[in-house]
Amino acid sequence: MIYLIYGNDIVSARRKASSLVASLIAKKPDASFFSFDEKEISADIIKEYVGGQGLFENKYIVLFDGILEKKENKDILLEYLDDISKSDNIFIIREGKIDDELLAVLEKKVNKAQKYDKGEEIKEFFNVFNLADLLAEGRIDALWAEYTKALALEIPVESIHGTLFWQMKNIILASVCKTSNEAGLKEFPFSKALRGAKIWGEKRARKTAKGLVTIYHEARGEGGSGLEILLEEFILNLKRTQ
Repeated sequence: MIYLIYGNDIVSARRKASSLVASLIAKKPDASFFSFDEKEISADIIKEYVGGQGLFENKYIVLFDGILEKKENKDILLEYLDDISKSDNIFIIREGKIDDELLAVLEKKVNKAQKYDKGEEIKEFFNVFNLADLLAEGRIDALWAEYTKALALEIPVESIHGTLFWQMKNIILASVCKTSNEAGLKEFPFSKALRGAKIWGEKRARKTAKGLVTIYHEARGEGGSGLEILLEEFILNLKRTQ
């Protein structure tokens, strides 16, 4: 399955990509998420994630984030586009402006495409995965400050929640697995999660992940508070229990 998100409104496109990733993670909590930019992508990477699946995960969710900013990556993507479209894993392609010829080819293979355009390209954006790093590092004061900033920038709260849950799940895996392969994670996110595991410990990490699931269901329940309020309270409570 392929989702295509593109356009010269970089802020909106990135927000949509982050929101989509978070939504997919919430729907498929057993899946593993991977992200690659124009410097990281290669034919070997694509071949690995088209067919591969982790030891504990049912699927991969793979974000190709601006890979076409490097011109030679276009040929790589086109070579494996048919394989990507047939994969059981989920691929999200987030790009800026795409020429009409390439777009015509992509639209024949993608399951859903969304375009975000403005008259002038906006380059400043908020990286929601910075929140995951702050959580892993146990920097709760900074996490709360960045959370309020994200809300002010209208980052979808579901995207923030999903990202924090994804990071805590990685920390749990790093607590019980000896290697990145065993955890079904790439080496870089595994190394971050491993450092987080030393800070959180398996028991507290599991309790925190469970709490994130609980507030998500409370927010969706009848008469429940909004997820924005519940997540803010949850973060502040993490500070009190440090």
